[in-house]
Amino acid sequence: MDFQSKVVLIFLNVSILFLLLLFLSYLLIVKDRRTKKENEMKQINLFMDPYVKAFVFNGEIIPRTLFKQRGIYFEVLEKQLYQLYSYVNKENEKDRIDNLVQAYLLEYYQEKLKHRRLSIRMNALYYIEDFNITYFEKELMKRYRQNNYEDLSEKYQVMRVLSSNQSYDYFNFSVLDKEEHPKFIYKDMLQRFDKSYSLQYINFFSLLPMNFKKAILEWIGEVKELSKISFIEATLHDKQDEIRISALKALYHLGVVSDVNLIVEFSSSELYQERVLFARLAMIMQKQRLKSLLIQMVTDSNWFVRQAVGEAIASYSDGNIILEYILESHQDRFARDLAVQWLEVGDQVWI
Repeated sequence: MDFQSKVVLIFLNVSILFLLLLFLSYLLIVKDRRTKKENEMKQINLFMDPYVKAFVFNGEIIPRTLFKQRGIYFEVLEKQLYQLYSYVNKENEKDRIDNLVQAYLLEYYQEKLKHRRLSIRMNALYYIEDFNITYFEKELMKRYRQNNYEDLSEKYQVMRVLSSNQSYDYFNFSVLDKEEHPKFIYKDMLQRFDKSYSLQYINFFSLLPMNFKKAILEWIGEVKELSKISFIEATLHDKQDEIRISALKALYHLGVVSDVNLIVEFSSSELYQERVLFARLAMIMQKQRLKSLLIQMVTDSNWFVRQAVGEAIASYSDGNIILEYILESHQDRFARDLAVQWLEVGDQVWI
């Protein structure tokens, strides 16, 4: 190795060592700042905690000088109120927490919502929802309409907050909003809106995006809204596969069908999802006519369907007798395998 190469190698090693030392120094500085902040927060928490609890539980007045105009004080107050909010039961205590939030944290959250870092904006949105703060409704509506989101998770959280706030403006806007969102976001909305609001979406069902329609049907089943069973059953004949599947899911969660004839055709559907859901409904309804169809389905080519059919047959009072008969006399190997599986119940074997 010539002299010039050695010099270059030494320079590279020194540069790498310098960068490593610089990075280590940065980590130490960050850790030191974090430790100092945590210690300061502990001290502030010890100082503020008696005053905050005295106000929440007893209504004692808090000195105006308690909260210095520094973000760290509001951060401590935020955590204290959040912990209290999770276990207070009396309405007057919750009202006092709300009063503190309105009096001291609105400006704090206003600044956080404008922060350039996504994580800080998201954290503010989570607390705004948890504290059920309605003050920011207009600003959040404006923010919802914008399309230049750094991350869609922020838009989804704005939707959750507006739904939790029972925003009528947002409800009206969402009916006409043609942008499609994931089904789970629509479900989050429906769960947060008051049921009287959520059920109104049925009146605009034909105008809504596909995922919204599916969410409404499945939500009706999940909340056991039996008054809407006729609406769900009407969608069983929809030309869209996804709508029919969601309607079957809803009926399964409701645990009832007004007329078994409405679901018979799904036992021979071309879609395996519909055949699976038919079997699950048959298991719940325990009708003799459905049982005979289940017996015909034991040779289904789809593994998921056969599993659902086996479980459904086993749930009938004479299910074990039927399964034993299939095991002993059926010509189809898959049907016999299915019978063996469902004749085994825990450690007890019926054969």
